[in-house]
Amino acid sequence: MGRAWVGPASEVLRKELARVGVSMDECRLTNLWLHDKVNDQAELAWHMKQLIGEMKGRRVVFLMGSDTARAFLEMSVEEVSGLEVTSPLFPRSVELAVASVNPAVVLRDDGVVGEVRLACQRFAEALGRLK
Repeated sequence: MGRAWVGPASEVLRKELARVGVSMDECRLTNLWLHDKVNDQAELAWHMKQLIGEMKGRRVVFLMGSDTARAFLEMSVEEVSGLEVTSPLFPRSVELAVASVNPAVVLRDDGVVGEVRLACQRFAEALGRLK
């Protein structure tokens, strides 16, 4: 399987997190999809189980991307990007979660970074409240 958050989108994420004082190296990063999306319900359940397992023991979660928002929140990421969110699917350890569009949107949208920047700022603020 591939590694999550490498390449141009990871550079956008690294830069925007650094802007607000969060080092990407201090975060555990993972994707809902580690390869091409599938429509098979059993495989989707497997991916969800893996991602929920990654969240266990974490106090703060930064949900990125439309698939993640749809899977955990049952709504589009555009409705919640930059906002604190909750989901009954989160493990009990998760005290706070912030949603964001996928940082790759910056690469497709003529460099518009506002949505990602706002979400990173809110994520950093959430981390600060829990320290």
